[in-house]
Amino acid sequence: MKVASHLVFLGWCRLFTMEDDAGTVIRGETAVGKVGVFATPNKRALYLLQLPTARTVDKDPRSSSQAAKLFRTWSQREPEEWFRFVLPDSSSTLWKWGYASELVYRSDKWNREPTDYIHRFDRAPVAYADRKPGPKARPKNWGILATDGRPLVSARGIIG
Repeated sequence: MKVASHLVFLGWCRLFTMEDDAGTVIRGETAVGKVGVFATPNKRALYLLQLPTARTVDKDPRSSSQAAKLFRTWSQREPEEWFRFVLPDSSSTLWKWGYASELVYRSDKWNREPTDYIHRFDRAPVAYADRKPGPKARPKNWGILATDGRPLVSARGIIG
């Protein structure tokens, strides 16, 4: 799995839980402001990325109009800023680790007030990481991919 070129920032990851193929539960907590929750404009993949380097872009690039639509759906407001992210090389390829079970995130969607949300996945989307699975691996970035073709993001929030 490769990290998508256009992403929409949804909020900050607080906790991510997944289960590997052997049934081992892996749980990671993060401080707000450290790991962002991003979605692809087609809503079928989420990324949990350590805060990448970003630079402001003047206006909506034509190639990301689908991203603007997702942001409006998610937050019920117009985008105010556009950024181009520079991801570290280790984030460009992600390896399958297992299945996502829970994501706790903080977002200012709807009312512009940061609020914590808990989402427990019922469809068990596939979880990917920027390190190959192994006992000493310590992934920094994660990808969550819907395998049934249905979206993971809606106006209600993260779904699936």
